[in-house]
Amino acid sequence: MSTVLASVAAVLLSIAIAQLGNGMLSSLVGLRLAVEGVSTIAIGLVGAAHFVGWIIGAATAQRVIVRVGHIRAFSAFAAIGSVAILSLGFFLDLVGWALLRVVTGYCMAALFMTAESWLNSASTNQTRGKVLSAYIISLNLALAGGQFLLTLEDVRMPLLYALAAMALSLALVPLALTRSLTPEIHAAPRLGLLSLWRVSPLGLAAVISSGLIIGSIQGGMGAVFARGIGLDTAGVSAFVATVFLGGLFLQWPVGWLSDRIDRRRVLAGAAIMVTIGSLVVMAGAGSMPQAETPADGMLAGSGLLAGIIPAGAAIWLLFIGAVIVGGAGYALYPVATAHVNDLVEPGRMIAAAGGLVLGGGLGSAIGPIMASGIMSLVGPSGLFAWAVLAGAVLAAFAIYRARIRPQVPASAKTPAVVSPRTTPVVTVMATDISGAEPPLESDEAMMAAATQAPAVDPVVVPEAVILRNGDVPAEPVEPARKPAGDHENGAADGSATPDQGGADAPAPKDDQAR
Repeated sequence: MSTVLASVAAVLLSIAIAQLGNGMLSSLVGLRLAVEGVSTIAIGLVGAAHFVGWIIGAATAQRVIVRVGHIRAFSAFAAIGSVAILSLGFFLDLVGWALLRVVTGYCMAALFMTAESWLNSASTNQTRGKVLSAYIISLNLALAGGQFLLTLEDVRMPLLYALAAMALSLALVPLALTRSLTPEIHAAPRLGLLSLWRVSPLGLAAVISSGLIIGSIQGGMGAVFARGIGLDTAGVSAFVATVFLGGLFLQWPVGWLSDRIDRRRVLAGAAIMVTIGSLVVMAGAGSMPQAETPADGMLAGSGLLAGIIPAGAAIWLLFIGAVIVGGAGYALYPVATAHVNDLVEPGRMIAAAGGLVLGGGLGSAIGPIMASGIMSLVGPSGLFAWAVLAGAVLAAFAIYRARIRPQVPASAKTPAVVSPRTTPVVTVMATDISGAEPPLESDEAMMAAATQAPAVDPVVVPEAVILRNGDVPAEPVEPARKPAGDHENGAADGSATPDQGGADAPAPKDDQAR
């Protein structure tokens, strides 16, 4: 294990340092705008801008990496991101901040794409699972740890922006000094959202819902909520970090369970857990007398239970609910990905997973806007009222799909692999680990294979060949020579040829249990 991680330690360290600054920045932007008295809806729009940039980067940054190489691309995007972050500390303008958040989102997506392609190239089928697990742990710990940097200075001071920029700059050092060979990057195909909906409406709905829930919290609204119910900066940091740590610890047990029972029921259960966890958080928030209320005096959902639930118990409810929401909300994504893989035909799993990344990003961009709208009406607890709504709708849809379609047979299931909602490149790693689809060949290998003479199958003379009319010829019939890999139509009678695998060929996916 130590040898495996040593080979990719520089990449893991670089992306963890970058994620440390990125995690702090998302909450910092939300807190700063809230302190300055900016409307909740405006804060949501600025938070959504980050995920808009992320979607664009995940779709286009690969061309830059292919053109200039991994280390140059990582350096360029880290430098641009650092400048954009520093610029946030110089002025306060909503349009300007939104544009800068698009830039930082684009750069972070490019940094993740660079790191993920490097990790995928440096690992083998035997080590890829360990590498991906280490990658997920590094990301979540850095994301949670970045929240505590907020306690170092007042959010209105430029020091915190400088720290976030320094993190992106320092992320260059381990990668620039590594002696590892520069890897190749493979094109990650993507299936359109409409095609994904035809394959599995529930799978697409689940990844979008995961983005709607987690993206709202990660997009700065989690920090705005915690501040709004009266927590100080240390409390805000601890609350948001708890959501991310919950996602780290609960994804693997939920994925393990989904390999053993109907994944649609697991998705319904996870969505119900999000709903219950959100209600627990709202109960805790309801016991905080310092909670803010909207100017129009509408129901805030906070401070209503201050005389019923003691303050100490309220804090426990907040953090227990945060663990449940984070764990179940993050678990929706890998289970939904595995469910789609159960249904999509072989050869399109990586493309489907790439489309799911886009769906998750789309949900993350919409989530902060919708959550901020509800928060502006009902108060800080509107964030988790939004999570209750999203979780309840998804649970009802999952139960509905489970009732109208048969379950995917256990033999047709692919293993659930926990993977981050980052870029399409990581889906190649996750698909290779599941063993559901062969790994991509390098460009050089494919070119070399194309220049070689086509292989010819050995001649097999059967003892007897039964003709279509049932007669047996007097002499054995020699089958025509056929180039290897020709699988157009199989044998003349519709049976599988030796090339096609015969009875050992994998069964087709059940396209009904969507």
